[in-house]
Amino acid sequence: MAIALAPALLAPAIVSAQQAAPSAEQRQRARELYGEGQTHFEAGRFAEALAAFEGAYREVPNPVVLLGVASAQERLGNPLDASRTLRRYLRERPDAPDRATIEQRIAQMDPTGVTASEEPATPAETGTIRVVCTPAGAAIALDGADTGRTAPADLEVPAGEHTVTLTLGGYLPISETVTVTPGGMNELALTLVAASAEGEGLQGEGDAFGEAGAEEAPAEGEGEGAAEAPPPTDTGPSAGVWVTTAIAGVGLVTGTIFGFLALSEQSDFDAMPTADAADRGETFALIADLSFGVAIAAGVTAIVLYAVDRPQPQSEVPPTARRDEGPRFTLAPWASPTAGGAAARIEF
Repeated sequence: MAIALAPALLAPAIVSAQQAAPSAEQRQRARELYGEGQTHFEAGRFAEALAAFEGAYREVPNPVVLLGVASAQERLGNPLDASRTLRRYLRERPDAPDRATIEQRIAQMDPTGVTASEEPATPAETGTIRVVCTPAGAAIALDGADTGRTAPADLEVPAGEHTVTLTLGGYLPISETVTVTPGGMNELALTLVAASAEGEGLQGEGDAFGEAGAEEAPAEGEGEGAAEAPPPTDTGPSAGVWVTTAIAGVGLVTGTIFGFLALSEQSDFDAMPTADAADRGETFALIADLSFGVAIAAGVTAIVLYAVDRPQPQSEVPPTARRDEGPRFTLAPWASPTAGGAAARIEF
């Protein structure tokens, strides 16, 4: 019952069962690894579960553990690996009570029977390449041929030198050559580089001087137009223009508001004449007049500043002239008991 519920994961390249009887230490270690595999599987960590189940099988080659291996391989998106592992389970356990169920699972994962004709691995003639990549899911090609499998996966290959190539959408292909010894296990952990990262770094490094390459740029003062200075760049209105324009806008809004308040007080006074209404009306009218005066003075000043604060030709600007020199603007509001306004002064 417990075995049926526990996911089992095993790679197609699991080492053959040891001939000698396992020691007590090996049995204890196998139990611990199998328990770790069950915990990882239930938590959805299928790659870790696969490694733990395979470790348990290496310690004690119990065919029941292969059920866990196959389940993990299936969850990792490697149905052919899982099919191979289940076929191995049936070979190592001829009297398996769940043979019919296992055969149905194999038929679902390998409907074309690709793994049916494969001969059992011979450790003396083959080895294993364990391929792990970050991020996972890259397609694996062995010696230029697509294996139909994705990382992480174990490849059982003939002993000798092999080239593993990983490809994944959005990432650059990566290849690595490994030498496999008979019955050996080669760990191959690769990190894919995002395709967008290609070309990052020093721009123009391969053509620092353009197509001419060996030609040097003309020295200062040489070539056509060297004596002509580039025209000054118009950076737009100066800060003074923006400030006076803002003051004009504030004055206009303030004058409008207090003008409406003054008219409202005048209506109240006409309906019910009182000294308080008269005083408020006069105060609002005075503030409105003052605000409109400030708006008019600031608006005129903004226009004048914009007209005179234009960039001069480079040849006319004295070498010692400061960039921030220009007309100076002074705005002084005034008010009297009966009127208000503002006085503006411009110094060039």
